[in-house]
Amino acid sequence: MNRVSRSSLCSLLIVLLVAGAASCPHPSDTRNEKLSNTHYLMGEDYLKKRLPDAAKRELLKAIELDAENQEAYQLLGIIFFLEGMQQLNILERERCLKGIAAEEQRNEANGVFRRSETYLRTAISLAEKSNRIESDGLNYLANIALHFKRYDEAIALSRKALDNILYTSRHVALATLGWAYFNKGDRINAAKELRQAVFH
Repeated sequence: MNRVSRSSLCSLLIVLLVAGAASCPHPSDTRNEKLSNTHYLMGEDYLKKRLPDAAKRELLKAIELDAENQEAYQLLGIIFFLEGMQQLNILERERCLKGIAAEEQRNEANGVFRRSETYLRTAISLAEKSNRIESDGLNYLANIALHFKRYDEAIALSRKALDNILYTSRHVALATLGWAYFNKGDRINAAKELRQAVFH
């Protein structure tokens, strides 16, 4: 092979390599907001039909397609929160479990609440990037903080939820706030916030 043909071959090879690298998908190229939203809506529909596992599958697909799908993160967080509450309900009301069985059930519920917290924090962070206050997500987080006896954090999260003047479920955040004060031992502020919850 002569020098010219070798040079031409090298040039062709470089062109092909550059073209191949340019066509490789990057994480930003794989984002599909429209399809992600479709999976979110399917997840929402499954949840309405009381099929939480199917809902979670669709919501995880939504996040895989769009890592900034704030609504998918939030709904996943809510589903895990509700599952945590259900497990606590089994522990405390339905079966009145004791000893090791109670401890295992409580640990399982705590794990579910922590998973809920992770998704909710991501949802709130994404909302803040768009200069929005995600009051529902903040209130769920406040209730998780209450569960783990982080009362000052629950108070701060509830107040942040209430900073949103458009929040239509103010009574819910006020009740969480009042309950946080009550558990902290501040009966005066607890009564004040709970009265406001009843008023709203």
